[in-house]
Amino acid sequence: MVVVSEKHASRLTVTLVGVLTTVVTQRLLTFGWKQVTGREPPQPGDPKASWAGAVTWAVASGIGIGMSRFWAQRLAEKWATRPR
Repeated sequence: MVVVSEKHASRLTVTLVGVLTTVVTQRLLTFGWKQVTGREPPQPGDPKASWAGAVTWAVASGIGIGMSRFWAQRLAEKWATRPR
């Protein structure tokens, strides 16, 4: 049996929540982009993608993922360090 300290369990919880939040947010952002534009989000290496579209997607996804991870990790940390 592996014994995990409370500190490591807390860090693991916060990390897993961050990863899960990133995946879910990316999918939601992609869905929203498709609904608004009617197209797939631009890929960074696609030479056909317009600069405006690529920059807009980069900014939107960066802000969306950054904010969702921030709030999710904050809540996970608060939950993990709550008094028992």
